[in-house]
Amino acid sequence: NKKNKSRYVSLVFDDIFIEEKPIKRFFSFDFFGSTKEATQLRTWIEKVDNLTVDPNVKGMIIYLKSISASFSKRVEIRNALIRFKNSGKKIIIYSEMGISNINYHIASIADEIYVNQLTGVDLRGMSMEVTFYRGLLDTLKIKPKIWRVEDENGKSYKTAGDPFLNTQMSDEMKENYGQLLDDLNDVFVEDIAIGRGWLTEEQNPDLEYTRLIIDEGPYWQPESAKERGLVNGTYYPDEF
Repeated sequence: NKKNKSRYVSLVFDDIFIEEKPIKRFFSFDFFGSTKEATQLRTWIEKVDNLTVDPNVKGMIIYLKSISASFSKRVEIRNALIRFKNSGKKIIIYSEMGISNINYHIASIADEIYVNQLTGVDLRGMSMEVTFYRGLLDTLKIKPKIWRVEDENGKSYKTAGDPFLNTQMSDEMKENYGQLLDDLNDVFVEDIAIGRGWLTEEQNPDLEYTRLIIDEGPYWQPESAKERGLVNGTYYPDEF
């Protein structure tokens, strides 16, 4: 019976994930060279969960292109794929253009990962950039007015307005963002360790080994990525 035959499903990961339901427009104006439509996160997760409980689905082949989402959304996406995997089904990922640093956080959960022979894995750890506007405002002779709580020395940990007040990070802003980045990086490292099965004898994530692998990145020679256990092999697109 062909209808009940076990099968793999194909999924193309090339999405901009949003919370709200996408609005269908009658006209589409492409000012920035992108006509990609957004995908509602909850709808996407429900589709994956439906595949998880479908007894006829044996596994999933993911063509990884681009994922545009906040870190919290990425955790939800990863969790949905883990539920699929934990149901006894297989996940195979292929990326023609290589795997970016942040996308490897999701890709790491796959049973098998393959990349184009001309690419690699841009794994390098978490980082953060802040754009400051004070220099531009000075050029335009605009003086911003920001109200915030400060101590007697004029210092404040209410740093949301700093990009408009300063031309570089204050010590308080570095401390705030540093703590936030440390927390995100801890999740990033632990999730990759679990995804790749880098566990100690007690089945705890081997974070020291994982941090070493991340610190040695990026891996633009796919053979190096394979030696480190980041990918299983390489294929040109037509071969895959």
